[in-house]
Amino acid sequence: MALIAIVALLGGVPYALWTWGGGAPWPSSAPSGDWLSESLGSDQILGILVGVLWLAWAHFAICVVVELVQGRRDARDIPGGGIGTQSLARRLVASTMLLIGSAAVAMPAASAASGPNVEHSAVAGMTGSGADSTQASNHATNQEQSVKQKASKPAELKPGLAIRTPQGVKYEVQPPHNRQYDCLWDIAERYLNDGMRWKEIYHLNKDLEQPDGNSLQDPDLIYPGWILQLPDDAKGPGIITIGGADDTKQMEHHTDHKQSNGGADDNGGVDQGDDEKRDVLVRDDEQPQQASGGDSDDDFGKWAAPLGVGGGLVAASLLLALRRRQGWQGGPGGGGGLKPGDEANLRLAADGPAALLVDRSMRQLAHSTYQGGQSVPPVRAAYVNEQSLTVAFEAPAMMTIPNGWRSSPDGRMWMVDRSVAESFDPPLGVPSPCPTLTTLGTTGDGTVVMVNLAAARGLVALAGGVESYEAALSMAVELATAPWTDALPVTLVGFADNLADIAPGRVRHVNAIDAVLSAPSGVVLLARQATPDEEQQLAAAIAQGRLAAVVAVGQAAHPTWRFDLTPEGRLVNAQLGLDVVAQRIPTPAVARMVELFRWADAGRPATPTRIAPQPVHGFDPAMLQRGAKAPVSVHLLGPVQIEAPGEIESDRRALASEIVTYLALNPGGVHPTVLASAIWPRGVSDEVFEASIARVQSWLGQRPDGGQRLLQDEQQRWRLDLRDVRVDWHVLQALVARAERSDDPTMDLASALSCVEGPAFDALPAHRYAWLANTTAVRDIQTTVVGVALRVSSVASDAGNLGLAHESLRTGLDMVPGCEELWRAELRLTHRFDGVEVVHRVADEMFVAIGRHGSPRGAEPTTTALVEELLPGYGRVLAGKIA
Repeated sequence: MALIAIVALLGGVPYALWTWGGGAPWPSSAPSGDWLSESLGSDQILGILVGVLWLAWAHFAICVVVELVQGRRDARDIPGGGIGTQSLARRLVASTMLLIGSAAVAMPAASAASGPNVEHSAVAGMTGSGADSTQASNHATNQEQSVKQKASKPAELKPGLAIRTPQGVKYEVQPPHNRQYDCLWDIAERYLNDGMRWKEIYHLNKDLEQPDGNSLQDPDLIYPGWILQLPDDAKGPGIITIGGADDTKQMEHHTDHKQSNGGADDNGGVDQGDDEKRDVLVRDDEQPQQASGGDSDDDFGKWAAPLGVGGGLVAASLLLALRRRQGWQGGPGGGGGLKPGDEANLRLAADGPAALLVDRSMRQLAHSTYQGGQSVPPVRAAYVNEQSLTVAFEAPAMMTIPNGWRSSPDGRMWMVDRSVAESFDPPLGVPSPCPTLTTLGTTGDGTVVMVNLAAARGLVALAGGVESYEAALSMAVELATAPWTDALPVTLVGFADNLADIAPGRVRHVNAIDAVLSAPSGVVLLARQATPDEEQQLAAAIAQGRLAAVVAVGQAAHPTWRFDLTPEGRLVNAQLGLDVVAQRIPTPAVARMVELFRWADAGRPATPTRIAPQPVHGFDPAMLQRGAKAPVSVHLLGPVQIEAPGEIESDRRALASEIVTYLALNPGGVHPTVLASAIWPRGVSDEVFEASIARVQSWLGQRPDGGQRLLQDEQQRWRLDLRDVRVDWHVLQALVARAERSDDPTMDLASALSCVEGPAFDALPAHRYAWLANTTAVRDIQTTVVGVALRVSSVASDAGNLGLAHESLRTGLDMVPGCEELWRAELRLTHRFDGVEVVHRVADEMFVAIGRHGSPRGAEPTTTALVEELLPGYGRVLAGKIA
């Protein structure tokens, strides 16, 4: 609108004056002296008014030119600007500059979310049009350069919190909402009533270190999560005084729901321990963020908690690897001396849906193209945002586009919407077409930029200081744990940090290049600069196919790709038009990650413990009647899903579902403090807590007698009214308990298995369910289902009901795909009643499943021994396949 207004005022006004105001503003001939004594008529008065309008327009035009030229510098006042023309010009120019700045740095992958017709800029550069790609402007505005973690679809852009401290008023920069971003001008207008006072805010905060370690250098670049000092006269909604007599009253709502020191609550609440030491700033009801501060010794927590979307992919990969390390019968507890919050912090950082989107979509792409008799074109890069995944090819893909995907006009990019990708179900065993895909960083609008290292076909250099080493660490961790990397070997040369414990058998540490060249490998990462000699040797190994990719920290003589890491943490490549916030893992965090994986090993029981079903407090036996239904259904034996009669906004459903899920797993009720610390582990205000509970109550609705289905009992504990709320996990427990008392338990046990719809808590929303790290719920569900499946299969096979016997085992595998105990039972059952060929197929399927879902150390000795017994020589055939 500002741009339209400028065009209209600069072009439309003179056109109108010229057309209907008498032509040019100057006379057609020199005036005589008589005009001074002539009487004024309507024509003369109109001419004077037109002349005044021409002068006003000219003054406005001069103001616009001055504002455009001086722009980011301190603009001088124009004589006569007090009449309003300069103020108007300044506002319009400022708004237009924001628009121009946004366009200058827009990534085409992000643009592709709105349609496939946008082709160039940074993505076009990554796909081979680097010379023509749009360069990221050094003066890009904050509107497209904010790089901290985006809030999870906030329902509205809150005014933020301004906090008065002895150093003055402070304000936390807010995340973007619908492409509306915080900037210094808006903050000055909001709290100082004058946008021009942005310069005061800039000078107050220049060079001050922010919570993410960066500092304000460019007035157009401020990031969500930064804490800005404001002038003392700042006023507006949200200002809180700290340090005065009224502090306690004004700060109560920030501390009421923080968990006090001590262990976990008997209802499974998250132990927040040291969180009382932190200043927690509550932005909205979706995901409160931690301000600066925190425990100085908790490097892992400080690294994991503030990770954004890009970091969320790495965190999700780590979490997946950790779950595999724990084993299906594993869970919290064990040795290592770690705080319970370590895994919880990792869960808060993880973006599981994004990782699943990349893995599932790439495998579906490989499967679809293979079905069409083709292969996936060589991939250069990939881009992930909240709406879609975009894949950029090295050259235009001249082939049939698979179902669900759409293409840019030139065929260089294919895109799939998240909503479409959710339906993808590639067959088990489809290899990943891009195992060397890794995260580079995140753009200002939250788009994750990934690059296929193998596409370089040469050395990739990470030039810079310690930031380049941290970026290489992140690449190493992601390549060793991400689901789309399959069994890619990763070799680290000269790294001081031992990452082998994170992925045993996949990561190896060596000290010299010779060790890399002596045997085939996958990806090699050097912690130092490669010598020219080494560059040549490594390039030859890549050309010969003995290495997939090589990444070196530092400068390089002839790198294929070079990414510069700046001290501010940005990753830049001008040739490719790339300028993102680099994905890095701080060095101190590595030791904590390794320790977490060692703890998982120590905490894993040697044999699974069968869970005896316990009575569910408040369970209504009527739920066991055939065809029984309830107004509210809670599905936990598969993807978490809540079916309720009320309405709820889509962007609030994830939070509401998490609250209901937590209460369903704690049917006896949960104290408000425990509930708040579990759902909002970094703090929540009374207002947000109460508003969220009220929304869930409205969503679940009321009983016919007018009572709430989410209520507080006499002890003030929040709980679900299980007379109207059916939880499938409660039903399964009740059926198993009834079967234990029955002479013929098969029917009840089979009915219990029918409740299972897939892996429990497998595809969770990003940055949520941190409390699962401190509860045995997942382990209890898995061990119960596995035990029931084994028992039903045994009874059914003895009775000759082979269909039920196989079906029960497969249902158990739906819940726990990597459970080797179930696979061994399936092998024995198949060997007993079917031929060797069928046993061979089951063994193939089993090893694929173990490779994707089982321990990174491979199959258990008991499993391989059974396969060798049933299929003599199978191990040698398998080894040949792998080789």
